[in-house]
Amino acid sequence: MGSLICGSLLLMFLLALVGVHFAGRDVYSFQRLQAHLASAQESQWKQKVKNNPDLDDQRKLYREEVTTAIKQYQADSRKYRAIHDGLQTLIMIDSDSTTTIAALDTAKKLT
Repeated sequence: MGSLICGSLLLMFLLALVGVHFAGRDVYSFQRLQAHLASAQESQWKQKVKNNPDLDDQRKLYREEVTTAIKQYQADSRKYRAIHDGLQTLIMIDSDSTTTIAALDTAKKLT
């Protein structure tokens, strides 16, 4: 019976490992596409700047650049906020569980 449980746990671990491996492939290609898009946008922006634009075009280019930067900062902010919230929740749960375990352990000493 014990070997059956051990074998099933090993099989679940291997399946999870294979799933993580194949899930990572899509993320890598997505990151590559994002980098390619950013490179294309930068080359397009440089091409617009090379034409010595007049004042109105300079303002439009500035607004486009600022809008892109703001969107990037907002996306980064959401990502880091989610990481922070997850870690904060983990710390609170660990703190509560440590306090509970310590309280249950001292009850044995009192009896």
